[in-house]
Amino acid sequence: MLTPKQRDERAMRILSVIELSLDTTGDVPTVLQMSRQLGMAHSSLHEALVRMQRDGLIEWDKHAIKTLYVTDYGDLTYERAKRGKELGELV
Repeated sequence: MLTPKQRDERAMRILSVIELSLDTTGDVPTVLQMSRQLGMAHSSLHEALVRMQRDGLIEWDKHAIKTLYVTDYGDLTYERAKRGKELGELV
């Protein structure tokens, strides 16, 4: 079981992967792509995404393709975290 700090760090790593993908390709990565890039089990990533949605960081219809996006609150949270760390430390 993750501590709250570990959950927050995981969420910021996931947001970092999403933001970097949007910046480089213009698309949100698939859950499979994120899972591979983060070295996380698909089920662990899914659980983290559900929690992130509940926390208001993302919107996501887990039953449809390409429906994940970062909310304004998620963007703000990510930018604040990024200011506190180098981007490479988030990924």
